[in-house]
Amino acid sequence: MSKKIILPILLILSINFKAYSESAKIHLLAVGNSWSLNATNYVGNILQDLGIDIKIGVCYAGGATLKSYWQNIQSGKEAYEFHIWEDGEWSRPTTLHSYKDILLSDEWDIITHQQQSGASGVYSSYQPYLHDMIEWEKSQMTFQPLFALHATWAYPDIMKSNEFQQNYDSNTTTMYQAVLKAYNTAMQDENIHFVMPCTPMIQQTRELGIPNVDTSDGSHLSTTGFFAAGSIWAEMILKYYLSISTDVTESTYKPSNLSIEEASSIRLLARTIAGEVASYYSCFVYDHLLQIKMPDERKSDYFYDIQGIRTNRKEKKILINNKSKCIFTY
Repeated sequence: MSKKIILPILLILSINFKAYSESAKIHLLAVGNSWSLNATNYVGNILQDLGIDIKIGVCYAGGATLKSYWQNIQSGKEAYEFHIWEDGEWSRPTTLHSYKDILLSDEWDIITHQQQSGASGVYSSYQPYLHDMIEWEKSQMTFQPLFALHATWAYPDIMKSNEFQQNYDSNTTTMYQAVLKAYNTAMQDENIHFVMPCTPMIQQTRELGIPNVDTSDGSHLSTTGFFAAGSIWAEMILKYYLSISTDVTESTYKPSNLSIEEASSIRLLARTIAGEVASYYSCFVYDHLLQIKMPDERKSDYFYDIQGIRTNRKEKKILINNKSKCIFTY
């Protein structure tokens, strides 16, 4: 019997600026902690298998919060490892860097942010740090990347921690709903364009009956969970960033522990979830896109939205910023 996919409330404000050839390498920076390492582990492999060239950087510190990032930005503290996936493999040096050095090490096309897991459903822990980080990043970069939120997963019920008990009564469903609400609010408050919806992806992968999505610590993902998270990241990049017809179900890449059937089920789930994530153009005022500064080799007078509509950057086009229409209800 087929299982109906029940998706959560989630917001996406996705304006896709395809300002360069699809053959160009994508430069993605994931800013966070071990959950960003978990989520990106197989993204490069999946996209490479589909002929998409990508460089992935992960700015990592264990247990890092948005608050700790902002404090370290202000002090310039060298607190972060810089993991890089490029040309088919990860390099994982342990040398510590400042976030500014990592941010300015490349011209990033996409930058993702996440909150620390235990606080991910507590929106008061996001601000003002998320806002201050994004504004600071804009001030440091020569062109504006696509900012995204990495909407993280809820703990499974086996998790034992004070934060799980205090914030969510040790209940996965309670945490799941709180995390969705917090990320949704963050996207509205910051006019974020894009989301990596791991919240529903991981929860529904658990419900597929595929064993061992999580590790025994109840917090991190297993190899299976890495693949599930990587599949939704890859699908969102294909569908909403590149706006091409290729999807993850066409990939043959999988970790060796998964059967062909299990990998196929995960890919199909990723395609389904990504397909249901709405894009409300009426939510986002994108007059500022007309002023985006691109590196010379990617410069274009045009950008493309996710439906392939070509828009001249010189034309002033402002859509109604009606946040009351931004909530996507399933």
